[in-house]
Amino acid sequence: MARIRLNLDRVGRSNGPDGDGPDGDGSGGGGALAGQWGDCRLGLAEQIDVLRRRAAFLSGPNGAILKMYLENGSTFAEIARVAGVSETTVARRIRRCTRRLIEGRFPGCVRQGDSLSRIESAIARDAFLEGLSQRRIAVKRGMSIYQVRKILGKIRLAIDSDL
Repeated sequence: MARIRLNLDRVGRSNGPDGDGPDGDGSGGGGALAGQWGDCRLGLAEQIDVLRRRAAFLSGPNGAILKMYLENGSTFAEIARVAGVSETTVARRIRRCTRRLIEGRFPGCVRQGDSLSRIESAIARDAFLEGLSQRRIAVKRGMSIYQVRKILGKIRLAIDSDL
């Protein structure tokens, strides 16, 4: 099974022939995570720093797996051995977590900062980062589905108006 790894040794290298990235292909370089930032013009080092800062919002097994991958540089096989799951599961979880931390609505929630109440922040984290359904959020937070839906609608409006 091929391993996908962050290519950290590329950080700090000079740009390619056209100045776009280490590969000179206009992608900005970056190995496994490069495609997840789309047209973002941040350098790989900044992208990894953003991901590390946002990874602090993750908790539980996904947070541990991502921390092992980013901070310790562990391979999928090492993480799978510790977590007791397959390498494929580890790869899938890392990809899902990085996407949710970088794309979608969660970065908008981070930008909202103090404008969200504690419960709104918790619901946003559950929905946009953990990927929980409204029903599961309602059970977890001891609320009705209607209340959760109403809060998520308010959060979406705030995020969309910020764009």
